[in-house]
Amino acid sequence: PNDNLKRAQAKKMMEIIVAKEGLEFLGWRTVPIHPEVLGEKDMLEKAEPRCIDMAAACLEQAILPDGSMLYEYDPVTRHINTNRSWWVQAETVVGFLNAWQLSGQQRFLDASLECFKYIDTFLVDHEYGEWFTMLGNNGEVLPNQHSKIDDWKCPYHNARMCFEIIERYEKA
Repeated sequence: PNDNLKRAQAKKMMEIIVAKEGLEFLGWRTVPIHPEVLGEKDMLEKAEPRCIDMAAACLEQAILPDGSMLYEYDPVTRHINTNRSWWVQAETVVGFLNAWQLSGQQRFLDASLECFKYIDTFLVDHEYGEWFTMLGNNGEVLPNQHSKIDDWKCPYHNARMCFEIIERYEKA
């Protein structure tokens, strides 16, 4: 968060959670993620149209009627994996939100909100917490995908999505 008090509270909360999990907190670091922060405005001008084109292609080719995004497509074999992965949905929300902010095109905001609704309806385990790892076409948890935390599944993408939404909201 941009607000110093809220940022300090969020950091403290994460440090407490890490300690409760029996892990060692190593520290914080600043990671610039925007070209304007890195001082590369010319790169930003070149990247923006490509980002918008990429979002448009995803919207047209990979978003399903329920608002979720396909997991993967292999252009060589033309195989489409229609499962719904937690991280793909979280990054879909952020990606379309970004495309909306860059372009002002309502369709990107609508897609971001629809994917968020999908996440809340199907991926979030409202009874026991955290997000399910992988769902099938009907929103069912797939066999062998009941683990919510493992070597590949951690709360990075879903937490990042929430922090991105909060930060962008505060700037608006």
